[in-house]
Amino acid sequence: MGIAGPAVAYLIYKAGTRAGANTYATVFVAAALADLTTYVVTSIQLALAFPGTAGFFGAFLAFAGIFAVTQVPLAIVEGAVIALVFKYIVQLKPEILTRLNLLPESTIAKLREAAA
Repeated sequence: MGIAGPAVAYLIYKAGTRAGANTYATVFVAAALADLTTYVVTSIQLALAFPGTAGFFGAFLAFAGIFAVTQVPLAIVEGAVIALVFKYIVQLKPEILTRLNLLPESTIAKLREAAA
């Protein structure tokens, strides 16, 4: 559960940056899908632990349906918040991103110019 979400976020971010996609959109999608992936994996784990009379698939649908009500809107909000925090870091402390090897100086300069 705690591994799947971050792994999906990393893969989406790397794929988006290599494809030349909008950085902020990539961060939003990575954060939102990481959140959703975490709850899909949680639903699988719960269905394996508590299959009930409906079996694994029925339990998975029940758990995923319950999580979907709260987690889909929450994933959208979390994706937006993370994208805004990322933009804030790009504007105020871009050296953090270069030290962590997330973005090269040239990309940060382009992002800062576009925001101006």
